[in-house]
Amino acid sequence: QKAHLVMSTCDPVKVNQALSGLYASWIAVLAVLKVHFARTVALSMSIAQVLCPGETSDSYDDAPAEGVAVSAPPIQGPALVVCEGIKAAMPEEYVRKGWAEVVTRWLVRTVSVSVAWFLARYISAAHSAIRGGDMFARESYGLCKRKGWLKDFPAWFGKDQFKIAGWVV
Repeated sequence: QKAHLVMSTCDPVKVNQALSGLYASWIAVLAVLKVHFARTVALSMSIAQVLCPGETSDSYDDAPAEGVAVSAPPIQGPALVVCEGIKAAMPEEYVRKGWAEVVTRWLVRTVSVSVAWFLARYISAAHSAIRGGDMFARESYGLCKRKGWLKDFPAWFGKDQFKIAGWVV
């Protein structure tokens, strides 16, 4: 009944245009989020590599030989200190099975993801501030030019000086 009401009263071309606009906006938002997420994941992997050298997805053999146990590369770098602390706090049975290294690697990954998201937030804020200042400078310059307020300024005064003002803002 509601569909009949909509279909009998609305122009299908306008509805299609509106839905197409919503769809395009949705796709654009998804693309931006995907790129932002990919950058953050790359930053996180980079941080993990610094905290625990050798901590990458290719650290493990892809196809071990038949009957050969897969072992992780040894913990190195700053994460080694954390691993030793975990070994000291963990029961010996778990240490022998290799749980300390597993816990250390996941701790490194968790910390690196948290730090990456924290940094990404500030990177995004700085980028937004720079873009907003640039938009302010461009529009201020255009307004001053349209109103004729720039005719009393020296010839060298122009867009670049407004860009400096944008950075200050």
